[in-house]
Amino acid sequence: MRLKWGATYITLNETCASPVSAAEEAGVAEAVRQALPPVVPSLDFVAALEGELLREAARRQAVHQQFRQVAGFLGILGGGILSLVGGMLLWRSWQQKEGAGTLQGNLVRVGVAA
Repeated sequence: MRLKWGATYITLNETCASPVSAAEEAGVAEAVRQALPPVVPSLDFVAALEGELLREAARRQAVHQQFRQVAGFLGILGGGILSLVGGMLLWRSWQQKEGAGTLQGNLVRVGVAA
C-alpha cells in the first residue's frame, strides 16, 4: 500500500494479505503527518546549499568543456592520421597500377630508357 504525502509516496506494507480499508489508510497517513511534520530549512542552509550547487555545476561544466577539447583534438589528430594513411594507400595503389613499385624503380627505368 502506498500513501501519498505531498509529492512523496511512503510504502507501508506491500506483503499485506488483506487490503487496508480507506479509514485505516487515512489514519496511518495522519499519524505519519503528525510524526513527520514539514520543516522549513533555515536561510543559512539554503544559502550554503546554493553555494555548493553552484560550485558543483561549475566543476561539471569545466569537466565537460575539458572533455570537449580533448575529443576535438583527438578528432583532428585522428582525421589527420587517417588522411595521411589514405593518401599513402592511394599513392601506393597508383604506383602499382603504373608498374613502378618504388621511386628507385622509376629512376632505373628512366636510366635504361635514356
